[in-house]
Amino acid sequence: MWTNISNWFKKIAYEEYELTVWFDDTSTTDIDGNVTTLKSKKVFILKSVSKKTPTHIKGQELDGKNFEIRTVKPFDYMLRKIY
Repeated sequence: MWTNISNWFKKIAYEEYELTVWFDDTSTTDIDGNVTTLKSKKVFILKSVSKKTPTHIKGQELDGKNFEIRTVKPFDYMLRKIY
């Protein structure tokens, strides 16, 4: 019961997002010309998100620090609202 009340209060009072970003690391080409790209994954926990495009994400971390990722080449990302 207390867990339900706590979760309900967090949904009302807090905002928390989980941002998962996949960056291109290396790409290899085989004999047939097929390109294989290896990606690295990074996870960030944010308090707010103010701008999100395929090349630019801007927000604020839980501790109040500004957060920004800007690239020339588009990257894959997944933004999930926790609370």
